[in-house]
Amino acid sequence: MKAEPVIPGIATGRVLRSARPLSFWGGVDAATGRITDIESEHCGERLEGRVLMLPGTRGSSSSSSVLLELIVAGNAPAAIVLGEIDAILGLGIVVGRELGREGPPLLRLDSSAQAGFASGGFVSIATDGTITPIPDAGATHAAPDERATLRQRLAALREEHRDLDAGLARLTESPLHDQVQLQRFKKRKLALKDQIARLEAELLPDIIA
Repeated sequence: MKAEPVIPGIATGRVLRSARPLSFWGGVDAATGRITDIESEHCGERLEGRVLMLPGTRGSSSSSSVLLELIVAGNAPAAIVLGEIDAILGLGIVVGRELGREGPPLLRLDSSAQAGFASGGFVSIATDGTITPIPDAGATHAAPDERATLRQRLAALREEHRDLDAGLARLTESPLHDQVQLQRFKKRKLALKDQIARLEAELLPDIIA
């Protein structure tokens, strides 16, 4: 399935799809990443690491600040897919990325097309907006003798990603930070995210277990 990448990125995660718009302001607790909107069928569920699919959003212009809080706290969705794009919500992602944080990709996909994805199913998202279902636990993505090596590689990439996060945070705090080095760090982080997503797809049965 091809969606329109408004803010491109790579992501992998379980779908959390709702037929109702969600208000981030007053409907999501940024401190815990949980949906608090009592009108949502997913009230109480966490957004962290989920591919959030909604027909749209509702609420005030403060939605961007709520999403930015989620990003900074590490509670943000892995990706956000909307039937109708909310530019204000997208601003939170843009600001988060400027701060060196891993903001989720934002995509547009009609609600009728979103209905083809069931909540709880795994999907991967490519930079061109392609959303691909991933077989759930039970499928073998890597031979048994390869999985230990892949897990070690994944752990190393995640550690490097965390180190880059810390380095970016220190760099952006400096009023005289080097813009060239900052962009280099950001490009390396995007490359790492791509590699991590691919390895996670290979090791999906192990990760679920």
